[in-house]
Amino acid sequence: MNNLWKKRLNLYLKRMIKYYRYVFNDHFVIALLFLLGGISYTYSNFIKSLNVDLSYPWAKPVVIIVLLVMLQFGKVGTLIDEPDKVFLLPQEKGMREYLMKAQKRAWVSNSAIQIVVWIVLLPFIYYGVHLNLVESIILLLSQVALKVAQVNLFFIRAFEAKYQASKYNLIFNYVVPLIVYMLGLYVSIYFALGITVGLILYLKSLPKNKIIQWNYLIDVEKLRLMRKYSFFNLFTDVPQVKKKAKRRKYLDWLIPKFKNVYGYLFIRAIIRNGEYSGLYIRLTVIEFIVLLFIPKFWLSLVIGMLFIYLIGFQMLPLYKYFDDNVFVHLYPLETNSKGKEFKSILLALLIINALISAIAVYIAIQNILLSGAFLALVLVESILFVYGYANLRLEKS
Repeated sequence: MNNLWKKRLNLYLKRMIKYYRYVFNDHFVIALLFLLGGISYTYSNFIKSLNVDLSYPWAKPVVIIVLLVMLQFGKVGTLIDEPDKVFLLPQEKGMREYLMKAQKRAWVSNSAIQIVVWIVLLPFIYYGVHLNLVESIILLLSQVALKVAQVNLFFIRAFEAKYQASKYNLIFNYVVPLIVYMLGLYVSIYFALGITVGLILYLKSLPKNKIIQWNYLIDVEKLRLMRKYSFFNLFTDVPQVKKKAKRRKYLDWLIPKFKNVYGYLFIRAIIRNGEYSGLYIRLTVIEFIVLLFIPKFWLSLVIGMLFIYLIGFQMLPLYKYFDDNVFVHLYPLETNSKGKEFKSILLALLIINALISAIAVYIAIQNILLSGAFLALVLVESILFVYGYANLRLEKS
């Protein structure tokens, strides 16, 4: 079973590395660096505005919310597949060793996420919540212990069906952590560590002598992998993700009466296909939220331009969306209408994004002239992108 785990883990990591190469391409890395730089700059200025001698009643609730949200990140990967419940059933006793390997990996990977979150929060914990280094470390240990308890609960569910009930999710993922944070930050930080250690000991005492719940492990692993593949599918085609068109009748009013066939098809594809509409909405929302917290005009402009490029670049594959549809080739269409209609729709999407981001910039900097300048420059970039870069890409394709 040890060899089986190693073999599956190696295959899984190779597959993930393959897809991450598509995600972290040159364009995305540059955009990500600027985005992280903007967030870091804003966060740094925010920390500088805090006074260690002043009390901030809102600081502790903020820390509690952040820790509670980040506690939900990180899942357990068992790499168990559908055929295992048949072919590995005779090796069920040996599967305990296999699952222990998965549990140890989950401890390390999930704890690493919580440590990174704690490092980012540390300046705010010191200046806003006024915890010293020792108390901050105890808070970290409590957070890691809560995550370890979540991992342990998962493997208890692997053997005991009654703990798969949703009420245990609510208790161990939200109620208990909330009690730990409240007692730790408002009473004594040592209460937090004591409760989390007690929680781990309690879970360890629960019996695990029943048979493996194969269906539960398979369903959870499928869901975990599908979430990853859905993310990768935003950047490249993933065979495991099946594209589905969803009828959204309530959005019909957004579709003008296009006289051109391609215009009608492209706008329908964007609305009905969650891959494109979801990508556009997510990037626009992320950009809006980021710009809300950046009071510097030049930094907002850089981020706004990067998002225009990122959205436009990610929408380019839509141009070939109907190439495999035989009816498009049978119907008599003008040869230049496809590119013309696609560029007009792409420009409209970028203009809408520019207007939304300009609103966020105005809220952040409270200057109508700078907001107008931002909008004008981003609109110019949108036009250059569509009729310059995108036009060249479409001609080559």
